[in-house]
Amino acid sequence: MIKIIHQIADIRYRELFAKDIKTWKEHNPDWEFRLWTPEDCLKYAKYYNLDDVYLSYDNLTKKINLGRYLITHYWGGCFVDTDTRCLRSLNTLFDSDKVHLVTEPKHHHYYVMNGFYYTPKEHKFLQDIILGVAGRPDQHSTVLNGPGYINEILKDNDYDDVIIHEDDNELFVWSEIAFITDKTIVFHHNQSCR
Repeated sequence: MIKIIHQIADIRYRELFAKDIKTWKEHNPDWEFRLWTPEDCLKYAKYYNLDDVYLSYDNLTKKINLGRYLITHYWGGCFVDTDTRCLRSLNTLFDSDKVHLVTEPKHHHYYVMNGFYYTPKEHKFLQDIILGVAGRPDQHSTVLNGPGYINEILKDNDYDDVIIHEDDNELFVWSEIAFITDKTIVFHHNQSCR
């Protein structure tokens, strides 16, 4: 298992979600923690020859969406949005050779989200996401390279090593639909979208 937790934040989000960011280190002391910047994302975009795509994006969300895929494809590990809080250790959660994804609440328009996932290094699922981003027409970030796009990739490809944790409230809780239990690992308060 690749024990790296990745987050991406500019200075505003680093300050706004400092307490949440800290919980990932506190509950996972044996994991490496990397807090990337949008400038780091650009470096990985250059590495993957997608710097023109990255620079063409008109907002930070689109850039961070691309950055998360590039960084986790390169390094592997767990990606978490900065507006999530870790409540328990991740150590028993993931198989090292599989991608793990979680679903959004049923009232959202999309199925699988990109704000919390685990991936082995250089996995084909992330490779397919990266290969498909260039040339997509500009649109809202959820469709362009966010959860809507991930669901397109999942629908168009058959992955036998991608696990989707559907409505698993012991793993992942959204603030607007469920209560935290003593078994909940990740709490997403979804503040960055408000």
